[in-house]
Amino acid sequence: MTAPRQPPWGYPPPPAPPAVVLPKESYTRWVTRLCAFLIDAVPAVLLMVISSVVGSIADGCSRVRADAPHLGHCGWAVADNGGILLLLGFGLAFGLFPLTLAYLVWNFGYRQGKTGSSIGKSVMKFKVVGEKTWQPIGFWLSLVRQLMHWLDQMACYIGFLWPLWDYKRQTFADKIMGTVCVPVDSEPPPAPLYQPAGYPWPG
Repeated sequence: MTAPRQPPWGYPPPPAPPAVVLPKESYTRWVTRLCAFLIDAVPAVLLMVISSVVGSIADGCSRVRADAPHLGHCGWAVADNGGILLLLGFGLAFGLFPLTLAYLVWNFGYRQGKTGSSIGKSVMKFKVVGEKTWQPIGFWLSLVRQLMHWLDQMACYIGFLWPLWDYKRQTFADKIMGTVCVPVDSEPPPAPLYQPAGYPWPG
């Protein structure tokens, strides 16, 4: 076995300095992330509310004959039309569910995976990037990250509150996926200027 190669001047290479650590203020604040979540939730909530309201109205109209017989012929007409509305309401409800799912996949998978920002994150001007690459994590990993948020819900949603005291302001999902939230105009941390251990020295 050959001995490790030494620098030409006879001294061992200097020890590697500690990894670059960004200040806590470089990561997105919890309140900003909460606002982005609420903005992202608006379209999905609206679709679900519309579906629920239309279904309830249609169901109510279909019960007029039994619940309001004093309306006479008017009640019968409303009840007959209510049956049609009920079918339309259920059709709308089932139609809006895949539309809601498609929105979530597009917003948190494709858009966030490709650009780093969902709609809400774009409004609040921050992005999700890989901690090592400082780049968006891509479609599939972005979807997996969203699924990992169920871990944040365990133990009374403590994972969602973790960024309040975490140095890098990460949720449990962020820690598992190796992601951080940073402003959209933030620059990647500078590469450490040192000779890595085991790298062949000249000479």
